[in-house]
Amino acid sequence: MQTALTVLVLAMVFSSSSHAADFAVKQRYSGVFEVRDFDQFITNDDTPMRRRTIDIKSVEAKLDIEINPKSKFELELEVEHGGAGTAMEYEQDEFGEFESEIEKGGEVELEEAYYLRRLTESTDLVIGLAPVYMGFSAIQRKPLMYSAAHAGHLEARMIPEDWTEPGVQVRQRWGDITVRAGIVAGLNSEFFRTYSWVGGGKQRQFETMNFDEPAMIASVEYGNVAHGHGMALAYYNGGSQKQRYKRNRLAKQADVQLFNAMMNWRLWRLALKAEAIYGELENADEVSKRNNNLPGMAGAGGFNNVGSRAMLQSVQLDYDVIDSTSLFLRWGYVNTFYGVTGNVFADPRYDVRQNGWGIAHRWDDICAVKLEWYREWTKLAGMPDTTTYALQFAFDTGSF
Repeated sequence: MQTALTVLVLAMVFSSSSHAADFAVKQRYSGVFEVRDFDQFITNDDTPMRRRTIDIKSVEAKLDIEINPKSKFELELEVEHGGAGTAMEYEQDEFGEFESEIEKGGEVELEEAYYLRRLTESTDLVIGLAPVYMGFSAIQRKPLMYSAAHAGHLEARMIPEDWTEPGVQVRQRWGDITVRAGIVAGLNSEFFRTYSWVGGGKQRQFETMNFDEPAMIASVEYGNVAHGHGMALAYYNGGSQKQRYKRNRLAKQADVQLFNAMMNWRLWRLALKAEAIYGELENADEVSKRNNNLPGMAGAGGFNNVGSRAMLQSVQLDYDVIDSTSLFLRWGYVNTFYGVTGNVFADPRYDVRQNGWGIAHRWDDICAVKLEWYREWTKLAGMPDTTTYALQFAFDTGSF
């Protein structure tokens, strides 16, 4: 947390200093305030109880520093839930123990910090911590870019939400077609879990990131998916066995493959937003077995079993009643036990369906109110359906 805050403060001081006259510096702020009413299950009880929460989900500050016509630097800090969290440390000199301390955690996080170099008019080089083009939550990163409460509903149950990774990426444009490719830090299979599949593997638990098995990412986009006029295919391939801190506990490869198709297209007052994500985890049974024995805070707590294949599908239809108000209907499906290996049980509780509706109203150019309802049910026999209401106030001061 201290590192991220220091970087942002220095950047903002820099942006207001006399040196800033040499650069074009833009600032952007966004955030979400939410009240949620939902069903919550208690351990060993299949009858949910009703809960209500109020939360500052996130506040983000972003700087865009245009160094010259060919180079710029982007920096973004996100504060989640209004506070600072904990970080984990791996103490090799203390018998390989996992420890926790109040530090950078996941509550105050440096989301983006990258240098962009325009090699040609159509080619960009990106170096640093930048978004991974995989899923709507990674590309629609600001709350006024989508009408629902989340950009990619259900994505967090399968892949990292708002996914960013350090590495090197290249972006090439040919007219309406954009091709991206890159090498980034891979996922850590020590944190693959039943409830989020490989989503917990994003390396945010420790103060440094392992880079023993870099991942390869690639995508092809037609138009602009983030802004409602495009479609895209994306691919991720990376190992997760050598990314583990206790890598000696898993002898077999644990490569992750992800395939993603997205479409977001607006025509007149209608908009169709749809995606599918398919994923494979090599030797998922071995990962499950080894994660069951992790000590201390890294322990899976009974959620160590993960499937070898996972699938997500979602469709959302929006209709603009007037220019400032949209209604939407949404259907979604995710199954993180779409395939299993070895002795891993295909848990029907994680074969999930959702349907819902909502309304979004823009008060002005930077503020919006959203109301959403959805019903969720699983394939587990006897498990009752659950419902959730969410009321959000969102703001975003600008775009760059």
